Amino acid sequence: MATGQTLRGLVGQGLNGRRRVGLELVAHFDQLVGSGAYTARKSCIVTVLAWGGGGGGGSDSTLSRTAGGGGGAAGYRMLRLSAGQTLSWVVGLPGPLTDSPPDGDGLAGGDTVVTLPSGALLTAGGGGGGRHGGSTPLGGAGGVAQGVWDVARAGAAGGQGGPSATPGMAAIGGGGGGSVSGNWGGGGGSAGFADLFVGTPFGNGGNAGGTSPGVAAGGGGNTVNGAGGSGRVIIVAHLAS
Repeated sequence: MATGQTLRGLVGQGLNGRRRVGLELVAHFDQLVGSGAYTARKSCIVTVLAWGGGGGGGSDSTLSRTAGGGGGAAGYRMLRLSAGQTLSWVVGLPGPLTDSPPDGDGLAGGDTVVTLPSGALLTAGGGGGGRHGGSTPLGGAGGVAQGVWDVARAGAAGGQGGPSATPGMAAIGGGGGGSVSGNWGGGGGSAGFADLFVGTPFGNGGNAGGTSPGVAAGGGGNTVNGAGGSGRVIIVAHLAS
């Protein structure tokens, strides 16, 4: 992904949507896996966007009653780093396959954690896994953001399975829920900030029965399990002129 591609209107933009001028971009990270760190060479303003991993949908090849996974939470923070200070992060893993293949509950997505120079943690929680079997298996809960974020938003819940199966829920500023199919519930959408910042990404929940979810969104219920979407971290650092 090209530098700034998903951040049009965000670099140097406050919560009121007004763009600051005279800014020099000095670093841009956009990660879906692994960990990273940024050490400031000069005093700079850093924008942090983070999403937890989406929860996996349940799997049941016998009763075919499975619920969708919950979407990951999202957090936004803008802070100043002095020269020599380091910001580090770990991206949450997607909710993996079932706890007891081939049939089982989906597993929760991993938390995405950003560590400030002070040692304080900012966490965008992963979505919960969808349940399987029984009469009305429940969808996974949406992930929750913790820590001193400027804006913190929860992911959306996955849809219920069973004869009264439901689609996944949509998240504020983020992705829409995945569609229902038969006795399979859809995945929940990831939280996001599309209503605050132009061009910021988000992930739609996976459709029940097969469609893969977007980034940080919950997987749909299935007979073979739908894994959740990966977490994400976007870091943008700029100098004021």
